Amino acid sequence: MTKKLIELIFIVLALILLTFIIIFKHNHKHSLKYNDNWIIGRNITEIEERYGDAIEFSERERAYYLYKDTIGPMANGQEMYYIMRLNHEYKVKEVYIAGPPGG
Repeated sequence: MTKKLIELIFIVLALILLTFIIIFKHNHKHSLKYNDNWIIGRNITEIEERYGDAIEFSERERAYYLYKDTIGPMANGQEMYYIMRLNHEYKVKEVYIAGPPGG
């Protein structure tokens, strides 16, 4: 193999990897574990089939535990959740990260 061919292969592989990273980050804006684009607009039953049982925060909010906030100067040890806000048909209309209700 010539040096130019090796460089071309390297560049193509780097572009493929960069494209994958960009697409992955676009679909997982709030958490690496949960695909926001797949979740929004889906019924809570479909989501629980894929990700397991969600915690019921309220009638219109379900959540998955993410982590305990212990890193950084503003860390307070609070548990953080991936929260899904549901519409009247129990389809997810919004997702965000927050602490527990009342926390």
